[in-house]
Amino acid sequence: QRYMYISTYGKEKINTNIGDPHGVLVLIFLEAPAHLWPQSSDFRHGLSLMSSSLCAGVVLGDSQTQTALWLTHSTPKFPEKRDQHNFWPKTGEANGQTFMCVTLQFSDLENIVAHTFESNIPDDFPQEIKDAALNNGQAPDQNPLVQSLKVGNKQLKLVAKVTAGDLYVQLSRIFKSDMAAQTWGRQTRKDKSYCEPNQHQVKSVIEVKTDLDKWTWCSDHSKWAVTTDNNIHWTCIADMNRAETQYERPGGALCIQDQDVKASRLPIGQSRQN
Repeated sequence: QRYMYISTYGKEKINTNIGDPHGVLVLIFLEAPAHLWPQSSDFRHGLSLMSSSLCAGVVLGDSQTQTALWLTHSTPKFPEKRDQHNFWPKTGEANGQTFMCVTLQFSDLENIVAHTFESNIPDDFPQEIKDAALNNGQAPDQNPLVQSLKVGNKQLKLVAKVTAGDLYVQLSRIFKSDMAAQTWGRQTRKDKSYCEPNQHQVKSVIEVKTDLDKWTWCSDHSKWAVTTDNNIHWTCIADMNRAETQYERPGGALCIQDQDVKASRLPIGQSRQN
């Protein structure tokens, strides 16, 4: 298994087994002071559950430092089981996937919960997490719902749509820029690029090229978009495809404003559908 790791410090190639029973993701399953706050519409195997309009993922929190690590991703049914020897699903092996890690304060978790509709928080979890979860299940008043969040010196935006429509067109309007969007190429009734007159365009990425390899959108299950305006630097990791079958359901994206992250991502999807 090969990965391209991109951060605000640059990018590097990684060759590793993400399902390694002794790897870093095993921390999810160990008994330790850290607390878990899983978030996924696929996961039904006994960990506390949070279903969301945003990407599936897991949140690990440390009540002593009041910090949390939020991992969002595009891999169906991850984590598959609460078993350090068998937690990586077969669904994550065949196609390209995307992961995004963000370090947060406990106080920031309330912003994440605004995008959720179901949670199950165990009694022994920190009170801050219980309090944050109290308001989930309420549909937001705005559509799309946009919340700003600052992590260190980086600006993030959490975007969620609750009614029908193309999430990526909404992102282009929020950021006032044309966008390049990569979504699952085998999705039923997949839509073409959005090129309406006098509107910001959304071009579908049809081929991905990296230092590791190249592949088409039919082999890439990840969902992401970047602004293509030279003066606007946003990268979004999303949870839905550009397809008519997807426009009828809620969805969302976590976006980061960073020129280097965008510069690392944009050349990857140079081949776009007109």
